[in-house]
Amino acid sequence: MVEITSRRLVLRPPRVTDAEALSALSSDFDIARMTTRIPHPNTVENILAWLTAGQAGAEQVFVATRDVDELIGVCSFDVIGGPAVGELGYWVGKPYWGHGYATEMTQALIRHVFATTERATIPISHFIDNPASQRVIAKCGFKPNGRRTLSCVSRGTDVVALTYVLARAAAEAQSWYAAS
Repeated sequence: MVEITSRRLVLRPPRVTDAEALSALSSDFDIARMTTRIPHPNTVENILAWLTAGQAGAEQVFVATRDVDELIGVCSFDVIGGPAVGELGYWVGKPYWGHGYATEMTQALIRHVFATTERATIPISHFIDNPASQRVIAKCGFKPNGRRTLSCVSRGTDVVALTYVLARAAAEAQSWYAAS
């Protein structure tokens, strides 16, 4: 079982016992509407199905915790389509907004992906109406590279997303990269 630690967080694989807390946090429409796959509301049954898919190897999924059992959100590196494909994603529960957790978990996962793969770049995107994610992505050193339309399950429609990429060399040059 892989665990990733940062200054304030432990990122670990999700467990079935996390389903209720994950459902409670991700059922907030303000969370779900900024992701492609989270339905609204996000039931415990949906979470259990997601856990099964994540544990099957489609994603490297990590649940961020502040304390032993205090879940604050999720970050993942989606590898559906094979090792050459993938996109980093994250969300943080509303009670934890504004404390830098999204940036910290994203930076920790970036270090992990580059340390454990041969990838030259990591892509990421955010819906055009999500300035908070835009700030996190900029703090991590990603560079804009376009836009695309993505389906949003909770909104029931397609939404324009801005896309970015982070090259391994650019990440390694960031002051946060060597820190843990």
